Amino acid sequence: MLNGITLKGVRRNLAIVAAAAGLIISFAGSAHAAGGYDLTRTTGDIGGAWAHGSWWQSSDGRYHLNGELKDTGDNDGKGAAFKIKAVYADGGVRYEEVWNTRGFGKIEPIGEYNFASSLRYWELQECILVRAGDGSIHVGYCAPGIFTQYV
Repeated sequence: MLNGITLKGVRRNLAIVAAAAGLIISFAGSAHAAGGYDLTRTTGDIGGAWAHGSWWQSSDGRYHLNGELKDTGDNDGKGAAFKIKAVYADGGVRYEEVWNTRGFGKIEPIGEYNFASSLRYWELQECILVRAGDGSIHVGYCAPGIFTQYV
């Protein structure tokens, strides 16, 4: 007996401490970058669209981005768009674009995009869709700037 604790109790307490330390180490070893984005009140924001979501790095090193794009255009008959520009360490660039043509107040899931582990940052921008005279839809105009999300 040691300070009122039996040898069995000491062993049990040491086992609990060792297990807790192992758990903490395993969590620290598996930590990956993660965060969220919301273009509201950034240089990538434009009235009539709302893009927001999250991003993370998976265990294989790839980066993932998802979220929602909402048409907030006060029932103006236009849609919303979300532009993604991924910039890589070697100078390579990848462009993606999400359109919401569902109508005012409706949400379009952005889906999940994944990018190589050499990603350095995304440039994100909200835009407004317009309808041409022939009925086709295209990106009409965008926020005056971009929101840069470093990983």
